[in-house]
Amino acid sequence: MPLPKELSFKSGAKYAVGQAFADSYTSTEREQLRRLLVGPDIFVSKSAAFSTKYLDIYDKYVLPATEGNIDVARRWHNSQMDFWQTQLNFATWCATTGCGVSMHDHVNGRYDFAPDSAQLSKSIFRFHVYYQTRRILHQMRAALPTDESWNALTNAYDHTAYQTICNEFGVDPQKSDWRTARGTQWLANGPGSYMDRFGFHPQSYLKQSADATNGFINFMLDQTQGFTHAGVERLNDSIRTYVWVILGAQDEERTPILGSGTAFTAQKRLLTNMEAAITQAGETPVSKYQSVLQYARGKLDFVLGEQLYMCPSDMTLASLADRITGYNNEIFVATAAMSPGTNQTLNTEKHLPLPIPLRSNIDMPSIPGSSVSQSNSENDSQQPVAKHVATHVATQHSEGAIADSATRTQATSRSMLQGNTHEDTKTLLTVAAIGASIIYYLSR
Repeated sequence: MPLPKELSFKSGAKYAVGQAFADSYTSTEREQLRRLLVGPDIFVSKSAAFSTKYLDIYDKYVLPATEGNIDVARRWHNSQMDFWQTQLNFATWCATTGCGVSMHDHVNGRYDFAPDSAQLSKSIFRFHVYYQTRRILHQMRAALPTDESWNALTNAYDHTAYQTICNEFGVDPQKSDWRTARGTQWLANGPGSYMDRFGFHPQSYLKQSADATNGFINFMLDQTQGFTHAGVERLNDSIRTYVWVILGAQDEERTPILGSGTAFTAQKRLLTNMEAAITQAGETPVSKYQSVLQYARGKLDFVLGEQLYMCPSDMTLASLADRITGYNNEIFVATAAMSPGTNQTLNTEKHLPLPIPLRSNIDMPSIPGSSVSQSNSENDSQQPVAKHVATHVATQHSEGAIADSATRTQATSRSMLQGNTHEDTKTLLTVAAIGASIIYYLSR
């Protein structure tokens, strides 16, 4: 079956900016979604997973009460991005709504169109939400609640980076509202006033109740109409990273990531690699994604959406023998005609055995490939060249043999002809000598 609209790219897709989905979730759903994001089950295949724990960036979400602080109340109105809460709301919106990734279709959906692939798909989309939220906060240079420089009310950030990300997602950095309204009470400059030892002051306050807890969920798209352009780019970065952190951790630690014992080392390495990916200068490069595909037990056959990179349906560590007899994995990006989840017919051609090198190639230095597909294409391209060279050499040898044979035949013919001529001359001379002797004898 072709990809449904939930997994399709929609050109020009636009979604509501801000907390447009506050009424789409109950308090129970908000808490459940938060736990899924910070304490996920990482699926390595369609059915096998391990549990882990991410850094909880959603802690300390509710703002502390600031009654009587007119400066804070004014900035809530005039400089909303100074607050950690609004920075987190913005990053969450970008990673979900701005990408066309929804809670009910992707992060916690039923996947009726591909139920057997639901767990692996949801695992990757949940990873995407957390990973891209962290990436955007890092790009903005916003301190996290675990950083010493963090401040809930005046959290420094890179204004230029914020505007750049707004441009990426097509939102107005000046007019967009990222404030949490649910459970928030705010007032600046009265009406009313309060008195302290310094005199009377206009009534000002900013305070949030328990209803504001997990308010970042209100910025998450509830149902999608398709992935956005920015969403395809961000999702592809997330998919490449997901594949790399799982397969790379197993390769680096030389152990499967599932189970206990040494598996814990690989799981810890995954978290280390993920933090490194979050803070890297750019996106996870394609070369990293391609370079680890050879370690997967399964081939590249799992489709997540249109124009999105695929992943192996089984990312458990493969044995050395399996790597040698692996798959070409030449098709990386899914099309609309493919089916959601596992596609058995994709990348089914096995690696061909390496050709025996010619003597002229033995002393040549090897050229390391940066990817599995590159290695495969090199192998495939080298084989016709080797066959051509071998055929050419064989032809040369054959032609040389024929030429040598012809030369030898001509030489033998000349030798035989010369030999026969020599014998005939000797006989003629002998007969002539005998005739001359007889004439001389009779003439006497």
